[in-house]
Amino acid sequence: MAQYSMRMKRIIDVQRSISPPRLNPVHEHDFWEIVFYTKGKGILLLSGEECAFSANDLFCFPPGMAHGERSAAGYASTWIRFRDDSLTPEGLYMMHDPAHRPLAKLVGLIYHEYVFDAGLHDLCRDLLDPLVGYIIRQNRYSRSDARVKTIEHMLIDNITNPDFQITKALDETGAPYITQHLLFKKNTGRSPQQFLLDLRIKESRMLLGVNGLSLREIARQTGFRDPYYFSRIFKKKTGKSPAAYRKSLRRDHTS
Repeated sequence: MAQYSMRMKRIIDVQRSISPPRLNPVHEHDFWEIVFYTKGKGILLLSGEECAFSANDLFCFPPGMAHGERSAAGYASTWIRFRDDSLTPEGLYMMHDPAHRPLAKLVGLIYHEYVFDAGLHDLCRDLLDPLVGYIIRQNRYSRSDARVKTIEHMLIDNITNPDFQITKALDETGAPYITQHLLFKKNTGRSPQQFLLDLRIKESRMLLGVNGLSLREIARQTGFRDPYYFSRIFKKKTGKSPAAYRKSLRRDHTS
């Protein structure tokens, strides 16, 4: 596993771009490059390999790694180019930003301070440490585990979305749905559909402890369009109806 330290690093530049539908030819350079996609989607072109990307995906290319992009819809990205003699290249680092958006926050902060205040370039160099450290730590997972984590984050991001279609979403990532379904179930013991349902029930149990929220509103906030269906699933999962569960919470709180 690569080790990251605070010495021998220098930011070359930090930029943002909004790219129209286009082909960005495969190229390489002698420095590190972090690319964080904020909008759109496309295909990342690597040496003999292609990888789908979409908003909130991050890739960290080591020196000498050839890469390019192809997008039919266009995309927006922020990139950070830097040198670091203490970081040993071990291939491509990639990850999807988790629900609490640590990558967006760190990349956005580095961009803002680097571009708008030249006096803070040293601070940006120091901010690069937690960003790169986070990327390396998350990439301790194997490529299969990383794909499972990507699916998990996708499901977490859509807890509240009643229109979310798992099959369509997984197909759009570039790998066949059935392949990802089987991989996810093998690694988690649950299908993506079951995992999302469990997330929604867990969230609804928390919301039932919030005063002032109706059962209809709780159903809506946890991705259930039909409150009656929500009540039926909740009881099946917990053994209690939402109303009975709420009463038990209040009873436990006052006892």
